Amino acid sequence: MNKITTNKKNNKKDQKKIEKFLLESNKIENELSVIAYEDALKAWEYLKMKSFLTPEVILGVHHFLGGRIAPEIAGQWRNCDVYIGGQRKTFISVQLIEEDVRNFILEMGMTPELPKDDLEEFTKQSHIQFENIHPFCDINGRTGRLLYLWHRLKMGLPVKVIHADMDTKGKDGEQWAYYQWFR
Repeated sequence: MNKITTNKKNNKKDQKKIEKFLLESNKIENELSVIAYEDALKAWEYLKMKSFLTPEVILGVHHFLGGRIAPEIAGQWRNCDVYIGGQRKTFISVQLIEEDVRNFILEMGMTPELPKDDLEEFTKQSHIQFENIHPFCDINGRTGRLLYLWHRLKMGLPVKVIHADMDTKGKDGEQWAYYQWFR
């Protein structure tokens, strides 16, 4: 995969889009604290420096995102059942979660030369795959969206801000459309 690079002209513009992405990602989860936003910035600074993903990098992102708001689970694979969209995801073992994450990373890295529209779909499907693994007790959505941002930029795609607009626009908004990815 490519390194995340921007020229100086686009750097400030891209940084503003990334900051908006992080803010909206937090809002989607109703995580509105200054601490959560600062930690999202730190997690992004950590992640953007990585040339490739490993399970340890993903744990690191989760640790940065949750270290101050949920220190008891930050940077640890889940050891409990979770619910995704009202459906129970049963915990079996940490080893199976790690195996699923490794497979996700392998599949994410298998990117033949694709047209831009296919790259859009590929990054979307990779994000859906991560969210379906749901490897953490909490903070899966925010972690997954950071990985989605990283993956898009690695693929040469622009930042795609998903606005948290369920309260104001309901089913017509970007957040609702985003949730439809998982149906």
